[in-house]
Amino acid sequence: MRLVQYYFGTRSGLLVEALKILNVEAEGQARQRISQGSHATAEDVVLQVLMELLPLDDQRRLRHTVYAAYFVRLLHDQDLAQAAGQAASSLDETLSALLQQLMGGQYAGSELVRAEAELLEAVASGLQARMLLGDLDGSRAIELLHHQVRRAFDAIARAQT
Repeated sequence: MRLVQYYFGTRSGLLVEALKILNVEAEGQARQRISQGSHATAEDVVLQVLMELLPLDDQRRLRHTVYAAYFVRLLHDQDLAQAAGQAASSLDETLSALLQQLMGGQYAGSELVRAEAELLEAVASGLQARMLLGDLDGSRAIELLHHQVRRAFDAIARAQT
């Protein structure tokens, strides 16, 4: 107990550091999985990024179950909420930058691109929850996610015209 208090100060400090480690590990695994995949289109690249938010295998299911366990605590612990918020904001920024890059950079700083990135992340998070509850299987979740990615690309392309 003294070692925990020495290194982390409080239980909240320990949980914040554990969440940060989980996020770094998840990002590394996502980058590795994405770099190994073959992506025929820009939509495929975005879909692969978003699929990391789905519990499609034992490793991702365990990670997302841990995140779900943190959820109630996030509602009452400002430090944890801040750490989780930084991770979500980072994902939104990554998706936004990726969408801008894949659309030829012509939408740099576009509020529409940012909004589409946030919506895609929200859809993936909702699908994740439904999968963890057993309400949705992986193939249907991927199908729905792919539909939303196509919709986002179409919305961005329409805005150009």
